[in-house]
Amino acid sequence: NDTSGILRQLERATESIITTGGRGGSLNLSVSSSFANYWLMPRLQSFVAANPDITLNLSKRVGPVDFASSDDDAAIEFCSGPLPGISAVLILRAELRPYVAPGLLAQFRKSRHIRSDALNLDHIADFMRAHTLNRRVTVLDAWPGWLALTGLEESISETHMNGGPRYALLSMALNGAIAGLGVALLPEFIASNAVESRKLVCLWDKPWVAPRAYYLRWPEGRSDLEVLDRFANWVSKEALNANA
Repeated sequence: NDTSGILRQLERATESIITTGGRGGSLNLSVSSSFANYWLMPRLQSFVAANPDITLNLSKRVGPVDFASSDDDAAIEFCSGPLPGISAVLILRAELRPYVAPGLLAQFRKSRHIRSDALNLDHIADFMRAHTLNRRVTVLDAWPGWLALTGLEESISETHMNGGPRYALLSMALNGAIAGLGVALLPEFIASNAVESRKLVCLWDKPWVAPRAYYLRWPEGRSDLEVLDRFANWVSKEALNANA
């Protein structure tokens, strides 16, 4: 209830003053494992270096955070943004492109006698009809959206589009594509290392932008936390640099 939430905040504030002399403290942050591992953790050293007096406690959750029954001060969630009583800062739009294992693409080129480096949309439609289209549970509108964006919605049957496996996590979709288990729509931040190491190739560069995005969210009752304000400012700057 509201009273217990207020008591938890007072308890944490008192502990922070005792241990830090009024500066810094700790921030309890919930974040999805894929976003944490592929976007947040590679950047986190700069936050730690600039804020040595803040302890950042990370936890993983599936689905929206219930701040009323949680000790989390904030969460990075794939969602629609702010809600009544919940503030939000946009971190990253989900721009999804199709990726496949290079071995699958090489086999397709050989079977179709395609010698040019770039595939046209007819080639891509042909490739997709011959391979599984992997789906993410949280973005089931991704394939219909991407196919409509590229004008291929009439080229891929609904049965084939909906016949691929569903993955709960981004990392599952990534590793499935690397293993040659079909085509996956992935954001660049999770696919870039695999592309650089030639474990994946991008079939088409134009992305479909999901209506939901990655936001830092927190209940308005915790907006006065200095550690939250400092983290929000840092993550906003990191997001701007990443999108520049």
